Amino acid sequence: MKTNIFTSLKNTFIGILVLCFSLHLQGQDLQYGHAMFNMQVYNPSSVGGKNEISAIALQRLGMVGFEGGPTTSLLGLNAAVLNNKAGVGLTFVQDKIGANKATYLYADFAYKLQLFQDGTLAFGLKGGFSQLRSDLSQLMTSTTENIASLQTASRPNVGTGIQFSMPNFFVGVACPKMLNYEDTQENRAFYVNAGYQHQLTPLVELRPRLLLRSEQGIPMQTEVSALLYMDDKLWTGPTFRTGDALGLLIGARALDAINIGYCFEYGYAGTGTTSHEFMVSYVIVKKEKK
Repeated sequence: MKTNIFTSLKNTFIGILVLCFSLHLQGQDLQYGHAMFNMQVYNPSSVGGKNEISAIALQRLGMVGFEGGPTTSLLGLNAAVLNNKAGVGLTFVQDKIGANKATYLYADFAYKLQLFQDGTLAFGLKGGFSQLRSDLSQLMTSTTENIASLQTASRPNVGTGIQFSMPNFFVGVACPKMLNYEDTQENRAFYVNAGYQHQLTPLVELRPRLLLRSEQGIPMQTEVSALLYMDDKLWTGPTFRTGDALGLLIGARALDAINIGYCFEYGYAGTGTTSHEFMVSYVIVKKEKK
């Protein structure tokens, strides 16, 4: 009997801990270890930038070892259209943590201007909606009261971005969510993204990436990574997110069309938890540059 009471109290405490953590994260944009492979989430002007039609699938498991820890699933499509002068994209995300589940569906459009032979300036628009659902009944035990537990809210949103690109360099600024919603704790966020490719040897290339995030009510966050590509078929390198986590990415390319990646992250800022992220992308059509 004492064991059952102790187990119930422990489950209730863990549930409340996960719930508080989820409420803290609810107002923040989602974070990914493979951000450099999935920039359309942050900046709509990046779609169509690689002159190809590609798809990406991503699965993230956070706070491993905690029941009700966050899990994120993402499916994305990115395509160059209008003779590579524009791009379109579609992103579906489902994020679950504790009793909260969020679903996001967004479409992107970008138009590219050729500034000079190797430089382009892209302007992007994003539009879609978010649905947030809280089911507190998942936290109920025999020691808790039966309360009204189901809450659902759906909200539209729009965003915009701009990006300058050259063959070995890019920099962009974006606001993927321009509308604030107090009831769902969605806040306007601004991003600066940049990257560079540097050939170290004929077979080894260094690709550092930078992502700055500024969100209302949350300290500015910096995310950096530096991947070493070997013969453009294997890659590995560290990633670091201020105030949150550090990690390691590894990946490989097969058949010149399939990218497979894995990211391990350790939450050094208080939680001490680990996260695992798996990524698969596929280039459906590679278009010739016009």
